[in-house]
Amino acid sequence: MQMILQYNGYRAIKHFQNIKAQIEASDYNNQEELFALQEEQDQHLSHHILCMINLFVFACGVPALIRVMAPIKGGLGWLPIFIGVFYVIAHYMSKPLVQKIKTKRDRERGVVVVTEESELRS
Repeated sequence: MQMILQYNGYRAIKHFQNIKAQIEASDYNNQEELFALQEEQDQHLSHHILCMINLFVFACGVPALIRVMAPIKGGLGWLPIFIGVFYVIAHYMSKPLVQKIKTKRDRERGVVVVTEESELRS
């Protein structure tokens, strides 16, 4: 599992870098194509973030979970369920980072960004 996540994260960041080089080289025809490239770049970065968070959670969490569950009678039977819970937790851990990327991109494009924080201020 860890090797798969590491490889997928590596692939995602390589795609991100390729698109970044294409944008920096101005290898696009119009503004719409630039926006499409930026969206694809953000998707690859978001996928990389998710893979790396999952890698961290599984690499650190599963061994700790095994140590905690081993002394409990029938504890290891619950392991697959807790691994699923870890996956869900990792998914939600990436949400704020992905939202930050989207907000930054919207600000670069001049889109009015409304967040909970800005709503609380007004």
